[in-house]
Amino acid sequence: MIIVGLALLLTSAIAFGLARTINRPVLVLKEGVERFGKGELNLRLPETSRDEIGLLAKEFNTMAANLAEKESKLRAYATQLEQIVEERTEDLRKSEARFRIAAESVTDLIWEWDILKGELAWFGKIDEMLGYSPGEFPWWSIRANLPSKRWGDIPSSD
Repeated sequence: MIIVGLALLLTSAIAFGLARTINRPVLVLKEGVERFGKGELNLRLPETSRDEIGLLAKEFNTMAANLAEKESKLRAYATQLEQIVEERTEDLRKSEARFRIAAESVTDLIWEWDILKGELAWFGKIDEMLGYSPGEFPWWSIRANLPSKRWGDIPSSD
């Protein structure tokens, strides 16, 4: 009976040792993947063995390196895009400022009619020029006197 007990104890110790040998690399892999998923994009797993776990770690590291490279490129593209938007916005501000100066400097009325949208806009002091108080000018009277084609009959550009 003592021999059976010792054999059972020895077998249990060997099984426990084997289980730890197998589980430890799997747990390291699992912890690494969890950390990577939480944002540690520079994390790489140890490639200590040539078995399936080692191959899995190697492939994970390859994937992580590719992802880090793509993330870097994406950040660079975003920075370039922000710069382009800032430059174009500044150009637009300058152009709009020049237009406003020109529109306020002329004594004539500048108007724009977007036939497709049915929108009429004017620039300048139309109220003052025509003897109305600010915001009092009856814009609908201009719209009513535009060419005979009605707003709803204008074909769309689609």
